[in-house]
Formats: sequence, C-alpha cells, structure tokens
Amino acid sequence: MKIRNPVEPLLRPKSVAMVGASAALSKVSGRILATMIKGKFAGKIFPVNPGYQTLLGLPCYESLDAIGQPVDHCIVALPAQGVPQVLSDCRRLGISAATIIAAGYAELGEAGSRLQAELVGSAGEVVFLGPNSMGFANLVDGLFATSVPTLEHQVGVGDVAIVSQSGGLAYSAAWFMAQASIDLSYLVMTGNAAGVSFENLLEFFFDDEHTKVVVMLIESDAIVRELIATVERRSLLKPVVLLKVGRGATGVAMARSHTGSLAGDYRVTRDCAEQAGLIFVDDLDEVVGCTSLLRRGIGAPNGDDIAALSVSGGNVALFADQADLSRVRFAGLADTTKRRLREVLPDFIAVQNPVDLTTQGYIDPTLQEQTIRILAEDDGVMTILPIITAAANYQPTCRSLAMLAPQVKCPLILVWTGGSYDTESSGILAQAGIPVFHSANLLMRCFQKMKDANANTAAQCKPVWSSESGPTTALRESDSMRFLDEHGVRVARFATADRADLAAAADLLGYPLVLKKDLLETHISDRGGVVLDIRNAVELDAAAASLLEGAVAPLILSQFRPGLELIVSAFTHPVFGPLLMTGSGGIWTEALADVQFISLPAPITTLEHALKKTTIGKILHAGERGASGFAAALDLLNRVGVCFLTHAGKITQIEINPVTVSLNEARAVDASVIWVANTIRVGSIDERA
Repeated sequence: MKIRNPVEPLLRPKSVAMVGASAALSKVSGRILATMIKGKFAGKIFPVNPGYQTLLGLPCYESLDAIGQPVDHCIVALPAQGVPQVLSDCRRLGISAATIIAAGYAELGEAGSRLQAELVGSAGEVVFLGPNSMGFANLVDGLFATSVPTLEHQVGVGDVAIVSQSGGLAYSAAWFMAQASIDLSYLVMTGNAAGVSFENLLEFFFDDEHTKVVVMLIESDAIVRELIATVERRSLLKPVVLLKVGRGATGVAMARSHTGSLAGDYRVTRDCAEQAGLIFVDDLDEVVGCTSLLRRGIGAPNGDDIAALSVSGGNVALFADQADLSRVRFAGLADTTKRRLREVLPDFIAVQNPVDLTTQGYIDPTLQEQTIRILAEDDGVMTILPIITAAANYQPTCRSLAMLAPQVKCPLILVWTGGSYDTESSGILAQAGIPVFHSANLLMRCFQKMKDANANTAAQCKPVWSSESGPTTALRESDSMRFLDEHGVRVARFATADRADLAAAADLLGYPLVLKKDLLETHISDRGGVVLDIRNAVELDAAAASLLEGAVAPLILSQFRPGLELIVSAFTHPVFGPLLMTGSGGIWTEALADVQFISLPAPITTLEHALKKTTIGKILHAGERGASGFAAALDLLNRVGVCFLTHAGKITQIEINPVTVSLNEARAVDASVIWVANTIRVGSIDERA
C-alpha cells in the first residue's frame, strides 16, 4: 500500500480555510482570498474572520471550529503572535497542512529564531509552508493561494514545478519562464522553510504526473544536502535544476592545511549536487535555459554530435566561436550526407558542418528544410541548431521549423540572434515545443551545466557520520607518510634521520633527494623548511646546515620525484559529510583553486568524472606534452577515500600535497594526517575503537 505523501494535503487540498481573511485588497490577506476565488479551484474555500458574515461572496466563519466541515489546508494570515494558537487549533481539528504568511521569525536574528522554534513546536504533525511565505500556486487544480496573481495569465497546466525559499525570486523565475513559453505545474514558496521537508517536496514532484522538471531555488546548504539524500535513496527520477544563492563559507575549520581555505560552501555544494545528478546553475537565465531543454528531453551534447545551419556566415562564425570555447564539437558528416547535400545545395555553398546557406537561404527558403532533413538522417548527428537572425516577418520560417520538428529524429534548438516585427513567430515555435535561445553563449553554458551533472545517480548507501569529534592533533609528516603507506596509499620512499645519519640514509634511498624538517605543520616550504633536488653528499650536508642552523631537529629525507602535482584531501564537512578533494596541487593549490569535491563513498567512475574536470586531470587524461599517470592518480584517489572511511571517527583529515604524477606512477610526497587523540598509534599499528 502506497503511503500518502504529507505534501499532498499541503499542495493539493480539497478544501482550504483562511484565518485572518479580509475584503481589503490593500492587505495581503485580502489579495490571497481574492486570488483564490478568481482561480479555477473546484474545492471549498472557507474565509475565517469574526468581523465578517460574508467575504467576497462567500460565507465567513467566526473560527475554525465554526466551519463544521472537513478542512485540509489552513492559510494563516495573522500577525506572528496569533499563529501558534491557530496551529494548535489545526492539530485539534485534524487539519493536516498550513501556510504561514507572517514574517518576524528567524530572518530577524536570535530572538526570531526562538520564536520560530516555538512555532515548530506548536505545529506538531501539521505540515506547513513558512513562516514568511508568499504562499503557493497549484496550476493543476487552479488553486492560487498567494497574494501575487501573476500566474492567473497561464492557460492550462504546465510541466515545470518551482520551489523557492524566496518569494520574490520565485516570481522572477516564473515570469522568465512565461516569457520562454514555459508553463508551470506548481509554484511553492517556503519562506523560512521551517516546516515542510524538502525530501517530501521533491518526492511529491518525482511522483507527480504533471511535472517533468523540478526547479529548486535554495538558500540553505542543509536543504541541498536533503535533496541529495532524496536522490541517493530514490535515484534521480526527473531532472532537477538547482540555483543556490548565498555563497559564503560556513567556516570549515582546518588549520594546518590547504583544505580549509578551499572548502568554501559554494564549491562543495556545487560538486556534491552535481555528483548526485542535480543540474547546478548560476543565474535565472540558466534556470530557464536548462529547463527549456530538459522538459523536451534534450540533454547535453556528447561532445561532437551537433549540427548547425544558417543564412548568415557571421552568425555561424559567432556560434562556432562559442561552441569552441565550450569544447563542443560539430559532428563529422558521413559521406552519404555530404553527397546528398551536394545534390541540393548550389555549387558555391561549402558542404560542411556548420552549413552556411548564405543569402541563397533567403532567396530559396526550401534550402533550410532540405538541409535539416538530410542532417537529421546522419547517424552522427544528435541535435540540430538552426540559426536565424532578424526579419520583418519570420512566420514562414517558423512554420517550416514547426512542421519539421515532429518529422525528424533529432531535436531542434533554435538560436535566434535577432528578432522579428511580427507578433506570431514566437508563439508558433512555442506551440511546436522548439526551445529558443537568443544567445549562443547561454546555450553553451546550459549544455555545460547539464554535462557537469554526473550521470551516476543510482541509489547508494551512505555511511552514518558525525561532524563531532574529540580533541585532535596532527601526526608528524614521517608518521603521516608511514600511516598512508601501511594503509595502501603509495608514497615516495623516505627515511627519518638526524644529521649524523643523513649520509647513510641517502645512500640507501639514492639521489636526487629532498630534505625537510619532520614537523607537525604543513606549508613549511613557504618558510624555507624544504630543500629540493639534492644531488650528492656535499649538497646534502649544506642543506642540513641551512635547515637546522645549529639547532637539533628531526629530519625527513625522501626521493625527489618531479612531475605534475596533485592535491588529494579527505575530510568530514559539517553539512555534506565525508568528502574527497582533488585538483592542481603544489604551489598552485590556492592560487588556482582548481579543485573538485567528491562525496564519499564514491565509485571509481565518479572519481574519474571529477578528476577530468580539473586542469591537471585533463592534462593527465589527454597525455599532453608526454604527461602520464591518469590511471595511477585515480587509483590513489580511491585508496585515500577508502583509508579515510575505514578510519572514520579516528581521523578528521588526510591531506597529501603534492602527489607527484609521472611515468605512470602517482606517489604521495608530502602528507598530513590529523587524528582524534588516543585513537591511532602509528608504527605497531595500534588502533583503538
């Protein structure tokens, strides 16, 4: 038996009461009631206000008790101090859902947060939107429970659901969707999001037959984590486009390491969301652009499977420039395709992809149709992009495209770099379901955002983790290297020695060598604590004298391993749990901030996907300038992740910077392991529970 989602009575009630209803359209309560009444909602609406007998043609009730009929949802349009009593009444009367319009809660600081906590306690099992919510619109049932009547202009039921913590941002998104001829199924504004679970909201839309794409406009990292957990449990049943606003850091405190400075919320949130398959965008234009493609089942190109055509050579060149910058390649045309194009195109038109039809395309409009039909039959072409410019009347061209769209096997995406003085063309394209982009740059950005979302979204079991731990300390570098070596992570050969034993240790390791102080700290190269590329005993003695300057300190001697440098770090994030970080290392770590974060545990395909998105990963994978060792680097990433998870609760961070990658090998050169006191003793190895 299917368990009823608690969002059902929240968004699809059969009856709605409104406490604090008013006839005054100057008040939010009056506007909400008027908007609901004007909608096509077939259920019952019960205004509640002891000051009225009727409101806008409906009987008005003194209290919720006075209604005497079943109520699914209660809209509370009262000042903050009156809300807890209404919620208590809802619990007593069996009203299972509510929308709280009142502001003055957590958005005002500590005192407001306490008031909000009390509100949650008053609600109990009542699922609610808010507080500080602008309500919701259910276009499926015609219920406009909001003070902003913008969506009244939508005709019919759309297929995109928007959930936003911000009411203003939600209506901005809805407006831009309308301009792109995208109709909505639901618009939900959670406000402070103290009530309804985003897990339940996402599950509701996954199961809703009217919704094809879910758009989430989110301010909280914790809510993003909730969405990810839902996808991990249920898999990604529908595309989810996520715009996360607020990019400040929560302060991932990791002194002694580069990791802390790089683990800002935005990068972590983005990478974890994309790993789960969520499409993480940066602005509303990308929200609308990605949505327009996804609702038509159009994904990102594989890299070399698009075809384009235009009557304008300049616009073809501009589009090709944007494609090249985004590393999107045009499909190589089959010989059969080229032969057929030569048969229909004039001799002065080059047979290539993209196709420049020149002004002949204006003179003979059938050239566009014939070219599209031929390109669509090429097995290497997956998406066709007609590029049009400006005209007094584009209706004939748009009708031709509308006619072609259902007849060809490839989806059409129109790049319209100009406009038309007629008022019908856009509607023709919208009716045909052809996505329209007025910027090649925006289209390429949307392609990239969809491509960045990892396809590996199968449900998986994540470990139980806690960000709490006891006092921590760092192992000396030699102990850190020894620990990694003992747990399957390849390290450069090394030895610890005092100054008197350095020569003997060097003979065993073999030159060239690196000498450094064996400390608890990292970043010691910034303070002259490292000497590289030591070639003989004389240089070794001079290096030791320079480092020690007459003092006595432990030294660590290791192989000098030149190569490309990678940073690898594992740690527990306070919101997203165990993470692995990797990217360009060594002196470039913080200068470039070229890193990716991966939620652990992760399959090798996810690690590979992340590594390829970094500059060093691209170089290694492509083998540029003789680079080698991508597979070895990938193996080391996997081993560090396994090591960290194996010692969960004992280790709070592993940082290796750099890992040098060359000659198809990847080895840790510098390492720091931070552990919880009295849990690990390196050497024996004594590990306690």
